[in-house]
Amino acid sequence: INENIVISGLYSNLGTESIGGYFYARLNAASLSLSVNTSSPFSDSFMNQFIGEPKSQDKRELLNYTLSHMMLRQDGGTVLLAECRFLSEYSYYDFFTKTYVTRTISHFDNICLFSIRPDGGMEWSRNIIKKQDSQEDDGYYLSFAAFATNQELQLLYNKSDDKFNSVLIQTINSQGEVTASSLTDYSDNTTLIPRGARQVDVNTAVFPVFRKNR
Repeated sequence: INENIVISGLYSNLGTESIGGYFYARLNAASLSLSVNTSSPFSDSFMNQFIGEPKSQDKRELLNYTLSHMMLRQDGGTVLLAECRFLSEYSYYDFFTKTYVTRTISHFDNICLFSIRPDGGMEWSRNIIKKQDSQEDDGYYLSFAAFATNQELQLLYNKSDDKFNSVLIQTINSQGEVTASSLTDYSDNTTLIPRGARQVDVNTAVFPVFRKNR
């Protein structure tokens, strides 16, 4: 953007299944000279939003979070989105087959957003509470879709982990203010497949759906 290459993301000092801070770098596309190169751990105020959530032993990193999107701001900054994703299992004895059965549960939970200024500083961060889980389907109907307009970012996901439910929209403006609403004119027999969504242009996005009895 603006003849610059922007590199940004989240990092961990522990491994690949946790996040403890962010980094941002910008370099000239022609000379490859760095104009900005910075990184920073998450602030205490941000980490305090996750009371009761799994953290590293030193309480400085969030466990089970994965970077899902990086979006460029018009001024050369970035918006980073991370989602809490993990698997769990439970077992039970099936008296009919006389065997133990193990089930795998896919969890797709909170969404974290980080807005990074072009100088590498954190402008704002947000935590959107979301709890979703499903069994033996890799979370096919879970997670979220994200697309950006000129003025705001919108996140869409199935409101419940139950199929044939409503779709929730979280709208985030450039100041980080979050407004929740529901998708109108949405069939009870139709379920969004969020991870298959694609943004076509600044005003259009395409969403695959599953329709019952079709």
